[in-house]
Order: sequence, then structure tokens, then C-alpha cells
Amino acid sequence: MAFIPVKYHGVHTLGPENFYCALLLWKEKNRVIPIWISQRDAELLEARDAGYQTRRPGTHDLLAESLTRLTNGVAQVNIVSYFEGVFIASIVTNDGQELDARPVDALILAQLLNLPVAVDEEVAAQTAVFLVDSDLQDYLDIEPSDIFDDTELLKDEDFEQFMESMGVFEEDLFSEDDDSDKD
Repeated sequence: MAFIPVKYHGVHTLGPENFYCALLLWKEKNRVIPIWISQRDAELLEARDAGYQTRRPGTHDLLAESLTRLTNGVAQVNIVSYFEGVFIASIVTNDGQELDARPVDALILAQLLNLPVAVDEEVAAQTAVFLVDSDLQDYLDIEPSDIFDDTELLKDEDFEQFMESMGVFEEDLFSEDDDSDKD
């Protein structure tokens, strides 16, 4: 499996029903991967995002501590599968062991241990969504310039060169015959 690095970008609500999703950003393709989660899971993630800490270790704290002490440490968190709306994650230890996990638990662990998050290439291809800048702002309250590097986007000149390399020129698209067809 080939994995694509992504960045966790918080919990967002979408639609009139305010469904919750954990948002992963695939910067290289200017895409987002929404992982739909329950309200309870959203609250857990948001609490971690805000830096909330309990007085006693919680379940995720215990998991992080156990994995750190009982293994050679944790290398990363992967989203490995997707089927009928359900994502499957794995926690990868430094000695190559993989532990099956819910994505929300894996994301919380990634926050606690400052781990990279990656998505299987096929899963990303199935689930990643391109959103225009206005949709990012309107629906997710995200400023596109804050998350995506527009220097990598295809420029008009690059597109023109690409089309010309395939033998298509602007003159071919806009001929004078188009005006006579309107009569």
C-alpha cells in the first residue's frame, strides 16, 4: 500500500443537520477528506484540539502511554480502508506492528503523540473531494490561502502549453465559423 501524507484540520459541521466530520487536508491535490463522526467523537476531538486535559488520564492518554512504554514507540497513524462510508485506521508502531483502530481514536492518538497521519492512496482517490474556494469559506469557514499552496496550481500559461503540446490551439477552439452558425 502506498500512503499519502495528510494534515488533520479539526472538526467541522456540515449541512442543515450539522453532521460532524473530522477534516483531513490533502495539500498536494488541493482536496479534503471528510471523515463523518458522531457528536460524542466530535466533542472528544474538539476537546483535544482546544488543549483540554483531564485531571486523571483518560482512555486515549492510557493508550498513548501504554504504546510508548510497551513498544518501541509509535511511528504514525494511517487511514487504511474505506467501505460503505466507514473508514478503518491503523496505528503503526516503530517495530512494524499495526493495531486496528477507529479513525477518531487514531487521530486523537496522533495529536497526543504528535504523529504524522497518512491515507492509503486508493482510499484518498475514493473519498477526497475538491472544493472551490468559496465552498471552503462558506461551508467549512476555512481560508484557502491558509491551507493550500496556490503556487502549485495550474496557471493559464501552463495549461496553454499543455494543450499546445497535444496539438490543440486557441484558434481551433474559437473559429470565425461560430458566428455564422448563429444565423
